[in-house]
Amino acid sequence: MGLVFKSFLIVILILLVFALIELTFNIGFFTNFLVQNTEKLFYVFELEDNYKTAVSIIKQQNASEVFLGMTGDDLEFGVIPLGSGSNRFMNLANDDEIDYKILLIVTGNITPMVKFDNNDFNLRKGENAKITVTLDSSLAPTSGNYTGEVSVISKRPRLLFLSSFMEGS
Repeated sequence: MGLVFKSFLIVILILLVFALIELTFNIGFFTNFLVQNTEKLFYVFELEDNYKTAVSIIKQQNASEVFLGMTGDDLEFGVIPLGSGSNRFMNLANDDEIDYKILLIVTGNITPMVKFDNNDFNLRKGENAKITVTLDSSLAPTSGNYTGEVSVISKRPRLLFLSSFMEGS
C-alpha cells in the first residue's frame, strides 16, 4: 500500500475512534461544573436554562412551617419534614427546527435528593415535555438547608446526518 493511502486510513481510524467516543459520551462528566457551551468534534452541548432549587428540611412536621410551591423560574421545594418527598414539574418545549437530546443535571448539595422521571431524552422539533422533579428528603444526611441548580442541557449534532445517531444515544 502507498504511504498516502496508509495515512488516509490512519486519519479515518482516528476520526472513527473520536466518533465512537463522542457517540457514547455521557454528560455525567459535566456534573461537577457548570456547562456553558461545550463543542465536541461531532456535537454541541448548550446550557439552555438554569433553575435554582432549594429546600429546608426539618426534623418534625409542623403544619405552620410546611411550604410547598414553585417561585418564579425556580424549583422551590419549601420546608418539608425529614423522610418525606415532594414533586415539582418542568415544562420544556422545542420551538427550533431541529431535534435535540435533552439532559438534566443537578449541582449543589441538594444533588443526591433530586431525581427526574425522564432524563437524557430526545425532544423533537415542535414537541413539549413535562418532567417531574422529585425531591426525596430521606436521602439527606441531616435536617438543614440544601441548595443547588437544575441545568437543562441540549445536545445537537454539528452535521445533519448525525441526527440519526441521536436516536439511540
